[in-house]
Amino acid sequence: MENRLQLKHIIVARMFRFFLRLRYKIVFVNDDLIEDTSPKVFFPNHPALIDPIILISFIYKYNPIAPVITGKYNKNTLFRPILNLIKAIPIADLSEGERDADVYVKFAVSASDRLKSGHHVLLYPGGQLSDQEEERLKNKQGAFRLTSELPQDVRIIGVRSKGLWGSRWSRAETGKTPDFLKVFLRCLGYLALRGFFFCPKRKVTFEFADLTDDLRKLSQTDRKTYNRFLEAFYNQ
Repeated sequence: MENRLQLKHIIVARMFRFFLRLRYKIVFVNDDLIEDTSPKVFFPNHPALIDPIILISFIYKYNPIAPVITGKYNKNTLFRPILNLIKAIPIADLSEGERDADVYVKFAVSASDRLKSGHHVLLYPGGQLSDQEEERLKNKQGAFRLTSELPQDVRIIGVRSKGLWGSRWSRAETGKTPDFLKVFLRCLGYLALRGFFFCPKRKVTFEFADLTDDLRKLSQTDRKTYNRFLEAFYNQ
């Protein structure tokens, strides 16, 4: 796989990593799995709005990665420049009532294009922010359908994150998805009051696991069995 990291990607990713480490003590486990540039699809759990930012900025140390996102973020003037820079894959948000009969076909084609162009792909199997500490995939089918269509040289990396449930970025406080800009400004104010470099840090862990063989076999069974396997991995 050709590495297509450009100077602008490196600068932006480093900037994000710098500011994130002011607030979080971030620990990565088994990160040797992702240091090569062979094509990969990442399937993480999603406890908080901030976890994809942490994950993407870290993976960008090694290779560009394109996240699958709901269209509302791509339409936001605040997020659009960054999402365009990293070639994010926008899809309809079915959980919010958006309708697109071809949504899975479109995102599978886009994911294939990104992999061929030298990007990894990031997809949240749950499809939305978790509403409880444990990850529940219910009847979601995106990861299940994508797995059966991936080329044989693509590895599937599961990502289990811990430490973000209960933060302002999660649904723990209100049961609703936080407003990104409001939480960002609150966190910025908190950092400023603490003198930025003296702020207590929340410990966050991201653990990587190669699930390629297991998920390829399960993709030949049924969606329920596939999703239960991923839930067991996330909630271990």
